[in-house]
Amino acid sequence: MENREWTRRQIVATAVTLVTTPFVPGIVRTQPMKNVNKIKGVGQIALTVSDIAKAKAFYCDVLGLEHLFDAGPNLSFINAGNLRLMLTLPESGLQAGRNSVVYYRVESVEEAHKEAVAKGAKAAGEPHMIAQMDDHELWMGFLQDPEGNLLGLMEERRRDDSPAKSLSD
Repeated sequence: MENREWTRRQIVATAVTLVTTPFVPGIVRTQPMKNVNKIKGVGQIALTVSDIAKAKAFYCDVLGLEHLFDAGPNLSFINAGNLRLMLTLPESGLQAGRNSVVYYRVESVEEAHKEAVAKGAKAAGEPHMIAQMDDHELWMGFLQDPEGNLLGLMEERRRDDSPAKSLSD
C-alpha cells in the first residue's frame, strides 16, 4: 500500500462522508456499543501549535470563532459550535501540528475507560479531574488506539447543586 500524506481537505471530506453517510460501500462498520458509556460525540480536539497567541488570533479573529477561556499561558479554548478546540503547545519532543487528540464525550469516564481497556485498548492515562469550573468539573482519561494515536475520554460533571447531571447529555 502506498504511503502518502493526506491533505486537511481530504481528511475533513472523508470524516464528513463517514459521519453523514449511513452506508458507504467498501467501508466496514462495527456495531455501536450497547451500554451506558456509549460515545456521545466528539467534545474537544487538541490542536498543537507553536504560538498560542498567534493561533488564538487566527481562530477568533480570522475564522470568527468565540474564545471561551485560557488555562494558563499554554492553553486556550475556543468554541467551535458543538466542539471545543483546545490550542496547546506540543509535549516535549513532539512537533506542532502533528499531535492532535480527539476527545470523546462519555457519561462516566471511569466506566468507559475501564471498559475500553478490558476490550483491548491500551491505557495512556487514568481518569482524573482536569479542571474545576464554577458549575462543573472536567474529567478525562486517555487511551491509545492500535496505531498508537492518543484519544481522550471526557466527562463534564455538574456539581451536586446543579440541576443537570452532565454537560455531555
